[in-house]
Amino acid sequence: MTYEIWLEEVKDALRSINMQMDDWQSIWSFDFPREHKAGTGPGDAAMKANRFWWWEQNKSLKQDCQKVPGCWLPRAHQGECQPQYEPGDHIKVEFEGEGGMPGEWMWVIVQNRDDKKRIVFGMLDNEPLNEYDGKVKLGSHLAISYDRVREHRNATDVTNSLPYSGTNETHMNAEHMKSLKTGDILVYDDGRAGHRDVKAVVLSNEKNSLIVQFEDRADTTSIKHDDVGWTKYLRRE
Repeated sequence: MTYEIWLEEVKDALRSINMQMDDWQSIWSFDFPREHKAGTGPGDAAMKANRFWWWEQNKSLKQDCQKVPGCWLPRAHQGECQPQYEPGDHIKVEFEGEGGMPGEWMWVIVQNRDDKKRIVFGMLDNEPLNEYDGKVKLGSHLAISYDRVREHRNATDVTNSLPYSGTNETHMNAEHMKSLKTGDILVYDDGRAGHRDVKAVVLSNEKNSLIVQFEDRADTTSIKHDDVGWTKYLRRE
C-alpha cells in the first residue's frame, strides 16, 4: 500500500473517533512515515497517534501522569497506567545493587512490550558498574517490569549517544563530572513536578562514575560520567 493511500485510511480511522489529523498534527507532529515504514496498520497507527497527541496535550497542561514515565493518560486517572513504549524508544531502568553495592540506573532500548503482563522487552545500552553474576551486561536482552522504569524518551528524541551540546556550560558534561570532588553539591532539574532543584552530595568519584546521595532518596545513586541522560539535567550549586 502506498503511503498516500495508507495515510488516507489513517485519517478515516481518526475521524471515526472524532480526531482530526490536521488539527492535532499541526501542534504535535506524530511520525506517520515511520509507522508506515514499520508496517503498522492504519487503524493501529491512528490509535498510536491518538495516544501520542493526548499525552503531549496532558504534558503541556502539566496534567500528565506521574506514576509511570510514558503513560499517556492524565494525572490521577483511573485504572492502570498505559505507557507508550515503542521499538527504538529508550527507557531508563532502576537496577538493584548487590553485595552491598549501590543500585544504578541504566538505559534500555525498547524492542517490544506486553501491556497485559506490564513488561517491556529491550536491550541494555549501558555498561553496568555492578557484576550481576555476569547476567546483565551491555547488549543483554531483558524483560523489565513497568514499575522499574524511571524515564522514557521517544526514539526521535534520543540523544543518549551524543555528547552534551549546550553552549552556555550551565549543565554538566563528562569532563565536569570527572572533576567533581567528595562533598560537592549537584542540583538535578528535569522540569517535572517533584524533580525540580533536587540536591545531591557527591560521596565519591570513581574511574567512570559518581556515587551521589540525593536528598529525596534513601539509597545512593551511581551516575556514569558520560551519561547525558543524567548530565543534561545536572548543574553544580
